[in-house]
Amino acid sequence: MVYPIGVFSEKVILFKNMTYEEKYYDKANQNEGDKSSLRNAVAGFLASHAKEGDLILEVGCGSGILIPGLPRGVVYTGVDVSSYGLSQARARFKDVSFIEASSDKLPFNSGAFLYVVSVFALEHFPKPKESLDEIIRVLKPGGYLLLLAPNLEFPFARLNAIRHLSLIHRMFFMVKRIGDYFLRLFGVFTFRTIAENYTETTGRYDRPDDDLTYAVSSFEVINYLSRRHSLRLLAGGVPTTSSDWCGHLRKIVQFLPAMRYYGGVLFVVMEKPHERKN
Repeated sequence: MVYPIGVFSEKVILFKNMTYEEKYYDKANQNEGDKSSLRNAVAGFLASHAKEGDLILEVGCGSGILIPGLPRGVVYTGVDVSSYGLSQARARFKDVSFIEASSDKLPFNSGAFLYVVSVFALEHFPKPKESLDEIIRVLKPGGYLLLLAPNLEFPFARLNAIRHLSLIHRMFFMVKRIGDYFLRLFGVFTFRTIAENYTETTGRYDRPDDDLTYAVSSFEVINYLSRRHSLRLLAGGVPTTSSDWCGHLRKIVQFLPAMRYYGGVLFVVMEKPHERKN
């Protein structure tokens, strides 16, 4: 599965353990090659659409891995809660603006940015729905939202982030996720989060998604943004390309209601509608 690069969990930051953060970013940077093609897809859209002087905000920027792929002349601002990640970013990019702030309380005026990007960060937001609301608030009418995150909506998928829990608690969490699935069929979006993930409990980061907070659902995110904020979907989902039996199984699951995006990552480009004039 595809998991975070260059962004640190908004809850894990409470540990204030700089040694841990150093190890986290080292591991994330080592795994960059696995996600570079997806990250390039985000940079590619910006390269073909953004013009000189356009304002771009990245929420969960981490150490600024996306920046080298941006088109020249754009005005970039990066936001993250990790002081260590931001210190790395500031050391690499001297003339770029970086701000330490939470994703659900962005320190910007409404409609300030033509592009808002979040790359492998949404799964770490402790308040994903509120964070999405904030992201849309600061997005300019007619602007574009680009989201990239792991798609974890299959309720029977095993999550490393809860492997420290007892079997009973893991089963109970799975039952909740099954309930979440059926609620999505009726337009109810729960944005299921993990109260204390493996990393928060143990202080360790050993496997991908150990510090996961939000069990991302592509269907949930896309439909919430479409219904709540009237965003128009321009591109959504990265389908599975595997031809083995697992790939065929994923394609079968995609026929289930609310599972059309299963088997790939969450990668969406959405446009915010212009304000109506009376």
